[in-house]
Amino acid sequence: MTKFPGLLAAAMFMTPLAAQADTTIVFNNFLGPTDGLYTDIIQPWLSDIEAETEGRVTFHVPEASLAPPPELLTMVQQGIADGGSS
Repeated sequence: MTKFPGLLAAAMFMTPLAAQADTTIVFNNFLGPTDGLYTDIIQPWLSDIEAETEGRVTFHVPEASLAPPPELLTMVQQGIADGGSS
């Protein structure tokens, strides 16, 4: 325990925004990497988000779906992925 708790709190709040952690979102794609909905709409949308956030938000799209379609909502609720398409 520090003798100067106020100083510690002030130092924490003065941390520059650039020092904040970047965010990687796991985005499950059940459609497949060549499906038109994915290549024409979802993938460009994810790329636009990455560009607008100047790379602070990035997406990881696993090569294979992490769950079958009936389990996609459960997969997100359980934290296996942050979002997805079906």
